[in-house]
This record gives sequence, C-alpha cells and structure tokens, in this order.
Amino acid sequence: MSISMNPQQIIQERQRRSEAASLLQQKAVRPQHSVLVGASAGTGKTYVLTRRFLRILLQDETCRPADVLAVTFTKAAAAEMRNRVTKTLMNWATYPDTKLQKELIELLQTGDVSAEMMQRARSLFPMVLDDGSSLKILTIHSFCQSLLSQFPLEAELPPGFGVIEGRESDELIHQSIQQMYQTAPLQKEGGQWAFEYLVSTAADTTMVELFKKFLNARRRFERLLRHKPLGHLLDDLAMELGLGFTPDLISSTPENITAEAQQYFIENLLQNRATLKEMHDVMAKGGKSDKDVASALDVFLAATTPQAQADALPYVRSTLLTQAGTPATRPFTKKLQEAHPSLYDAFLELQDAFVKEAEQANALKVYLKTAAFLTLTNGVLNHYKNLKAKQGSVDFEDLIYYAQRLLSEEAARGDWVRFKMDGRISHIMLDEAQDTDSDQWHILRSLVEEFFSGKGQYDGTLDRTFFAVGDIKQSIYRFRGAQPHVFGGMVDEVQQMAAPVGHEVVPVGLNTSFRSSDVVLDLVDAVFNGGKYRKAVDGGEGPLEHKAWRLGVGGRVELWPLYAKTKANRSTPKGPEDWKIPGLDDEATDENTAQSPRDIMFADMAKRLRDLVDDKPFLGATGRHLEPSDILVLFRSKTSMQTFVNALAAEGLLATISGEIDLATEPAIGDLMAVIRFLANPSDTLSLVHAVRSPLFGLTDAQLEEWRKNTKDGRSYWASLMAMTEEPFAKTATLLKDLLNNIDAATPYQTLLTLLDQTEGRAHLAACYTGSTKGAAADTLNMVIDGFLNAALDYARSHSPSLLGFISWFDKGALPLKLEASKSPGAIQLMTVHGSKGLEAGVVVLPEATKSFYGSNVSKEAFLWQTDALQNDSLMMCTVSGKPEAPLQAGLKEAERQAIFDDEMRLLYVALTRACDYLIIAGYEDNPKPDETYYSIIAAQTEHLNWQVDEATGRKVINAEAVAVKQEPYKPATPPADTPLPEWMFVKAEEVEAPKQFQVATDDGQQRKAADLSANQENIYRKGLLVHRLLEVLPFLPEDERTIKGQSFLNYSAADLPTETREKLLESALETIKTHGDLFDEHAQGEVALAAGNMGGRVDLLRVTENDVMVVDYKTNVNPPETIPAQYRKQLQAYAKAAAEIWPTKTVKCAILWVNDTPPRLHWLDS
Repeated sequence: MSISMNPQQIIQERQRRSEAASLLQQKAVRPQHSVLVGASAGTGKTYVLTRRFLRILLQDETCRPADVLAVTFTKAAAAEMRNRVTKTLMNWATYPDTKLQKELIELLQTGDVSAEMMQRARSLFPMVLDDGSSLKILTIHSFCQSLLSQFPLEAELPPGFGVIEGRESDELIHQSIQQMYQTAPLQKEGGQWAFEYLVSTAADTTMVELFKKFLNARRRFERLLRHKPLGHLLDDLAMELGLGFTPDLISSTPENITAEAQQYFIENLLQNRATLKEMHDVMAKGGKSDKDVASALDVFLAATTPQAQADALPYVRSTLLTQAGTPATRPFTKKLQEAHPSLYDAFLELQDAFVKEAEQANALKVYLKTAAFLTLTNGVLNHYKNLKAKQGSVDFEDLIYYAQRLLSEEAARGDWVRFKMDGRISHIMLDEAQDTDSDQWHILRSLVEEFFSGKGQYDGTLDRTFFAVGDIKQSIYRFRGAQPHVFGGMVDEVQQMAAPVGHEVVPVGLNTSFRSSDVVLDLVDAVFNGGKYRKAVDGGEGPLEHKAWRLGVGGRVELWPLYAKTKANRSTPKGPEDWKIPGLDDEATDENTAQSPRDIMFADMAKRLRDLVDDKPFLGATGRHLEPSDILVLFRSKTSMQTFVNALAAEGLLATISGEIDLATEPAIGDLMAVIRFLANPSDTLSLVHAVRSPLFGLTDAQLEEWRKNTKDGRSYWASLMAMTEEPFAKTATLLKDLLNNIDAATPYQTLLTLLDQTEGRAHLAACYTGSTKGAAADTLNMVIDGFLNAALDYARSHSPSLLGFISWFDKGALPLKLEASKSPGAIQLMTVHGSKGLEAGVVVLPEATKSFYGSNVSKEAFLWQTDALQNDSLMMCTVSGKPEAPLQAGLKEAERQAIFDDEMRLLYVALTRACDYLIIAGYEDNPKPDETYYSIIAAQTEHLNWQVDEATGRKVINAEAVAVKQEPYKPATPPADTPLPEWMFVKAEEVEAPKQFQVATDDGQQRKAADLSANQENIYRKGLLVHRLLEVLPFLPEDERTIKGQSFLNYSAADLPTETREKLLESALETIKTHGDLFDEHAQGEVALAAGNMGGRVDLLRVTENDVMVVDYKTNVNPPETIPAQYRKQLQAYAKAAAEIWPTKTVKCAILWVNDTPPRLHWLDS
C-alpha cells in the first residue's frame, strides 16, 4: 500500500526495502545450501539465477562449468542466460585487477578476495572456450536428448537416433490418422465397430472434428495411454460413470449393449405394473398434464413385446421430465396429491427413476463414444510409434518419457545410469519451476536424489545443491502441460531427500518489486486481495502483498468506462459495399462494423496513445522520456490485433505484432500460395484470380472486369490472359508463363524466390499490409516471408520437392513462426498476454478486458479429463449431448471451468505486472455479456482505491506525481557471516579420478591466456567460434543452401558485426569447404563428443571409414604458424589416444585445419 511520505522518508524506506530484499537475494545465491525461491513479478529472478550460477563456479573450486546443469523451459531463456554468463566470464578474463576485484567483492559480498579467487575467475572463460559445450544451460528437452544420446542402448533407443519436431512430427501423425481411416472400417475386431459407432454419433461431433481436437491434445493422450493400458482405462471409466459393469464390446455391439440396458430398466418398471396401472387410472381423470402422463402410460402398459416397450419409453419420459432432464412439476396436480398422497410418492419415485435412467443412458453413451475413440486413437498412436521406429526417430514427448524411464528406480539399468551420471553433475538449477510437469520433475528428482544418497563419486569443495526459482502466480501454460502444484511441493520433497545427510534446504520468498511503481502494485494487490481471486492465483487465502522499491516515482492507472452497444451500432452489413474480405478486413461480423463499440474504443485508445507519444512523459523505469516502443498493448488473442494496428495507423502510429503466428493464416503467405496453386494447376481459375489481384501483380477491379469480358468467347481465364497484349496483362502473363516453364527444374523454394524477385513482391506486400515498405511493421512482414521461405527449404530437405507435394504439405496444418519483439523506438508493441511473460514496459494497455473467460465454451468441450491426487491425468472421456448429463460429465465440466478461471486469474496477474509506470484498462460490451471478466473483477476489487473521475471522459484515474528525491546509490546489505563448518568437512576423501577434458594449454598456460586477453582478442575468439559453428553445419547442407543458411545464421548470431565482417567469415568457411571437400563426405560428422577411459572432449570433425579414423581440429589463428605449436600438438595427441582406444583396429590420423591460411591448409600431426 502506497503511503504519503516526504522525500527523506522515501529515501529511508527505499534503503530499508533494499536491505531487506538484498538479504533475501544473498540468501538465495549462497551456493553452500540448496534453495527454492518463490519470486513474484519484478523481484529479480534472473539476477538471482545468474549470480548463483557464477558463485558456484567461483566457490566450488573442483567444479567445472560443465558440472553445473541449468534447466530452462524455452530455448530463448537458455540462450539469454548462456549469453549473460558467458559475457560475465569474458569480462572477468579481461578486466584489470582492480576492476575484477571490485566486481568479485560485490558478487561474493565479502571485504576482500584472494589472489586464488581472482585466478579462478580469470580461468573460467578459457575453460568455456576450450570446450564449447561446457555451459550446460539447456531446455529440459535438450537435456533429455543429451542424456539419451549418452545411454541409447540402456534407454532401448537406436544409437544416433534423430529428434523430430513441428511439421515433421505432424506429418507422421497425419499419416497415421489417414491409415486409420483406410483400415479401421475393414477390421473385424476392434476398429470396425469403433469407426462405425463414431460415424453414427456425428450429431455430437464429427469424426474429423474429433481428430482435429485430438491433434491439439495428442501429447496428453500419449502420456495417458503410456501410463495406463487401454483396458484398464476403460474399466476405470465404467466404474467412475457408475455403470455397474464394463460393457463387453468384443462379443457384443453398442446397439445390443444399449438395448440390454434399456430392457433391464423396463423390466424393473414392470415389476410395479399394478402401481403404474393405478397411476394411469387416477391421472386420466386429472388435468391436461395428468392426462398426458396417463396416455403415455397407457401406450407403455399396452406394449407386449420388448421392442414395443422400448418404442413407448421415450413417450413416457417426455411427459415425466423437462427438456433439461429434470422432473416436470405440472403433472399430478395438487388436487390429485391431496386425494392420493401415497400414489403421489410413487409418482415422484417414478420421475426420479427416469432421471437416473436418463443419466445412466447418457453415461453409457459416454462410455461407448470414449471406448470407440480411444480404440482408434490407440491404433493411431501405435502406428505413429512404428513410423518413428522405422526412421530411428523420437519426438519431444518421447524425450521426456524415455529419460524418465531410464532414470526410474524400476528400470533394469536405472541404478547403473544414475551411477554413471553421479560424477558428471555437481549442481542443478531449475528456472521457471512453476511450468514444470510431474514427468519433467521426476527426471530432475532422480538426479537430485543421488546428491543426497551418499558421497558417491563426488569430491567437491561444496555440497552438491539443487536450486529452483519460480512463481505459481505466473504459471500460465497449463495448455502445454504445466502443473504449478509440482513447484508448490518441491520444498517438502527436497527437504525430505536432504534430511538424512544433514544438507540444508532453504525456502526463500521474494516480493520486493524493482519493476512496478507503488501505484501499479497497489492495484495488483487490491485485485487479488483474498477470496476466490487470491486462491485462484496461487492457492493462498490472505491478502496478496508486494513491496515496491520504486517509491515516490509517480505513475498512473486508468480504468475506462465500458463501451456499450447501442441501437446505432447493432446494424449488420447490408450489401457488397459493407462486406469484409477475410484475412484482410478481419471477420465480417457485427462487432467489426464501423460503429461497433470495439472500433469506437480502439479509435479512442489510439488517440490516447497518440497524446502520450506527443506529450513524452518522463518514465522513471527507463530514466528517459517515453518513446512508442515503451508502450505494450496486450490482447487475449490475436483476433483483434490487426484492427487495432489500423486504428493506430489512423493516428500516425506504427505498431509491430510479436509472438507466435501461423504462417498458413497470414494474408501475404496466402497470396504467395495462390501463385503456387495456380502453377501446380493452371485450370485453377480461383487461385489465378487471387494471385493477379494480390499485391504481387496488383490488377485493379476495373482491370479484372476488362479481363472477364475477354472470356466471353468460351476461353478460360488463363487462355484469355495469355492472349491479351495490353499492359499490365501482357507482363503478368509473361511472368506467370516463365514460372510455369521452370516448375519442373525449380524447387518450390526457388520458385518463390523468383516470384518475389520478379514482382518486387516484398515491397508490394509490405506496402499493402503494413502501409509502408520500411519501418518495424515492414520488418515484421519480411520476417514472416523469410519464415515461409525457410519452411519451403525444410520441405525440400525432407521430401522430393514438387509443387503438388508442397501444397499438400502446406495444407496439413499450422506452420508456427515465433516473431520476436522488435524494440524499434518508433513502434508500439502488440502481443498476447501469454507472449508477454518475462517482459516489461513503461506503459501497458489492456484494451480487451471484457472478453469472456470461457470463449471456447466449456459446455462444448469434446474431451474432459480427470486428475488424481497428484494432478496427473488419470481418466479421459468424450462428452455427449443430452440431458440430464452423466454426473461424471457434469462434475468434470465444472472442474474444467474452475481450472480455466484459475488460468485466467494468473494470466491477469501476469498482464498487470508487466507495467512499470502506466496501466490503462478498457473494454467493450460483448454479446452475450459474460458473467465475469478482467474488467468487472478489477472494477469491483478496487472500488476502495483513491480513484478520481475525469468528468470529460468518465475515465477513473489514479495519478501519482513523482516526488523529487535525490537517489542514493544502491548499497547491498551485508549478509550474516557464514556458520563455521565442522572440521570433518575439510578432511579430503579418497580421490576418484574424474574424466579429464582435453585442454589447449596447461593450467599455467591457461592462466596466462586469460590474463593476456584484450578487447581485440575477445573479438578474435568470437569470430573463431562463429566460423567453427559454420563449419559444423554448412558442409552437410546441399551446396545451393549453404550461402543463404550461413547468412541467416550470421545475421541472427552476429547482427552487431559489420556486414563486411560477416561476409568475410562466411567466405572463409565456404572456401574451407570448397578446398577440402573430401573431408566432409558421408563418413564425416561435425562437433562430436569423444570419450575414452578417463578422458573426454569434443572434436571439430570426426571422419570414420572402414580402415581409418581422421580427427580434425579447426584453428582460426590470424597468422597460422608453419609448425604445430606444442600446446596444439598435445591436444591432438590426446585426441589420437582416445580414438585409438575406441577404434583399436583402425589407423588414427589427426590434423589441424588452418582456416585463415590462403588457401585453407590441412596440417597433419607427424606422429
């Protein structure tokens, strides 16, 4: 809660909060004990994570960089942390003594550092350079891949297995579904009945729709069916549904099972025939509703065959129950009740019996539909598994599954694998722990358990430790499998593991935000102040409290009035002039008409942002005046983003859209594909017209009409176009003919390149879809086009390239592309709330705060899932329509609704805490009006705050002016002294030799190399690493792809280097490949781990033939020597020794490849 304070009080309070936060951070980074950190938004999670990593490297003297495993959940996060650590180690290697000493004192929070510690700091960067893989900062999937690659036979995988992802994996699963469609109807046992049953229930959800939904959740299905066989799963489902029996679908059919269940109910009814007859006689004398029941009973009681009785049953049910499946209240009127009280009780029992029968009938439908779907799904997944096995591949889900199985205590070789891993990992760090699922935690837990199971092979200076940092409030990836409760239970689990060996496990909570102003955090705390909102966000019960370090910096929160629908904006399009073009003009709905409340609000918001950009308010978070890139606009989905971009453009503001997109839905890609579709089939008039009307060719409506008139003689549109001699028709026809003439010789990728070049396509597409050929929006569009071209290259690598094949491949599903946020000062950033995780901005706008939480409509979910006590999926069911619902279905729907609410509350927390200084919340009336929204929750929960109402606009505002405060330099608090360790801790245990890493120099030489590094030499090292990476990948690509792939790599990894430098690096690599092409044949592999005995390292190139082994090490020295220097010779001899142990019957040869010699020179080791 912000409190009015004078400048001196603000300074004192900031210092107090700094000291408190610093003590907690120092507690978290101390490497002597294991720590689990709960870090609220903006509290310095990345700072703590990086500093702990560095302190482990410094203070654990026996720890190599490769001994620390840091696990993140995205490649971007892994790359960011790797860059941070590498940059720091590089600086340590080159800093003058005084500067290095100062930095180490600040990091270690000590009064002085020893010469040994300085030497240790300087040696770390050369260690990383000498082994490019020595920083194990990986995603969980990358770690699993590395683990399985080391133990493929133990994991029951083929050595050298490949990993498929994305489109390649999707293709195989599509093949498996198609195979099921072809074979299931012909399978007498299993598949046939299941296929026919799903077809017969298409009124609920068609089979195609079911399998589309299956594709989105297939990893969940795979995991469920791996942990529980299909038969057991169906037995459990029958029990949970309350069927009382498991239907026998082998010797019977769904129709017979349904009929038998219904006949059983009828027989039970007829046991009370006398009561039913009496009820009929009495009710026949009552009112209309009574007579309706009597009439239905008459038909039922008169039926003499099972079929006639079954036919009469729905008639009876319709008079006793409502359409919602509840007991009807009109029959058995009050007069009859008073006259026949006992019969009325019997009537109520009859209604209740029919309710239960309807529930049971729907439960049986659920079972049959689920059994049918899982039978087919099981076949699809088995076929998919076989396809992967044939090509020796695994997918991402397999990596987790096989790694977990490999390390499990039940695995036959699990103990041995854990023993082998015991000496390779000394410390484990887990980032974004709230996004861990139980299977991923099981993998890490197996390794952590080894830390505390005894000394093992470990002989380190410090105890082995586990560190995890996360925030349950920011767990927003349930759709990807995140299970926040896993992180919630880690403290207890790790403490239980560590207790027997006396290892300390410390929980630390960080809640001092260095990001948001107190005005913003006051609103956040108010929104989640207890009740169901607090419980949803992190399971807590009391008030949520953040402490703002940025006291007195000012800030502003705006809550706009709701934009409601009026009669004027409820109109619908009336004619072609009002129609919208899908993909270009957004959805053609009432919401998108000119007078819709959304468009009015978007226009007003664009004006407000225009005013902000013009006013250039000072932002305390950045220490400068506002630029457009300081504004972040967050949406619930991408649906309305382009409309908002258009509103901003009307105010002269540029915007970029970031996050993951689907290339298949991008209008510009649709234009390019229209040309491809026409080239594949020149009789495809629709694609031809689309292509020439697109920005690529730019024909106008008038020109299209002129063209149409030329087809009246019966000629096709294509023939007519070729016959036209005036421009622009002739030029368009010539270009298309040229493309057609070359389609047999060109790949789809080459065709697209030619098309873009000949039509100046990039410029025309950018002008059409972004309004400019330059700027951030145009850059984003070019990223989209580049992503599509890369996809075409990927297609050519894995397929025999053809246009028809490319079209079929393109149409099989989504083509995701991650668009990184462009921090162009001139562009406002737009993204989804999910995409904003980990980001911050001076100004955050939530323009769609009135969107329903349940947009997907829980009542129409195709699948529902039941979880066990550990929140793992234990059951899955297909939903069916019809009332009353089976109790299990109704209960799981309510559970899913609650889970969605919890997701949305955490998503709201993430959205609000992205803001540093300004927060603007707005919304418009939706149809139908949702029960609860971000807007309604914020408005209700913050009523007590000190809002002021702007009379002109009706907007509620909290505006805090910055207090003039002289900012004192930040002084970290001095942590408490470490508790002295017992003497036995310093008694050296018996030595166990760890695997040695091949080193370029001796330890003394390594220290000298670190001390001699200069800024220029840093640059040389970096260039060398880039060339190594190029030579690792380019030789094994098709020759026509090497240049463009090399350029793409350097443009991404070395964007800060001059263009000329990047060109020279690529030229050097390509010249090396050209000069020594015989090295890079099918026997060669780049960047290979080589290990034998107690030595291990990585070689740049390994070539193994029937008789020979060739080891080549790349060197990028500017002035290559004539002879091999002693330290390089020693390195090659170590390689030779290791290779000779691995291949004792082959001749081993080693060489240095001097890349920068003219021409590149191969220098063989003479012995």
